[in-house]
Amino acid sequence: MIHRPVSTLLAFLLVLIICGCGDSTDSTGFSVRAFQPFSGDNWIGNAISYGPHRDGQRPGGPDPTADQIREDMRLMLTHWNLLRVYGAIGASETVLEVIQEEKLDMKVMLGVWIAQDGEEANQKEIAAAIRLVNTYSDIIISVSVGNETQVYWSAHKNPLDELIGYVRQVRAAVTVPVTRFLLWSIAM
Repeated sequence: MIHRPVSTLLAFLLVLIICGCGDSTDSTGFSVRAFQPFSGDNWIGNAISYGPHRDGQRPGGPDPTADQIREDMRLMLTHWNLLRVYGAIGASETVLEVIQEEKLDMKVMLGVWIAQDGEEANQKEIAAAIRLVNTYSDIIISVSVGNETQVYWSAHKNPLDELIGYVRQVRAAVTVPVTRFLLWSIAM
């Protein structure tokens, strides 16, 4: 369980990690897009990572139903207005559909799951992410490409140059901030 002060701190750290305080150009001339964690004029506040699968469900296998996700969204909305999902293929589209259909005051940081030695699967994931960002541009506020692929304990490490290529590919096709940084989950 993530306690409110910890999740608020995580949301703040994500703002700093993803893009800093505003649009700018870094020392290499690379344009940095501002991460805007707002719903209307209000700061989103608390954030949480969300894996929607229940017992007997898994990524690449049975996914939760729209009704199960709707139930989760209603429960989470009392505490969180920003969700971090792990991949673009699978239940993430249902999450976005439910948020849109129910007109929930919730934003999403979309993950792009990058597999080790999986160029074809990675390209499908990237295409799905680009399509989702462009379809749900009012809900998705940032994209994280290849989360956890660069840490020593990862079971799906990728060469950094490949990951940078994926980040550039996604960034060229969307207008929201795109990152490749590791996002931590803290359970207490």
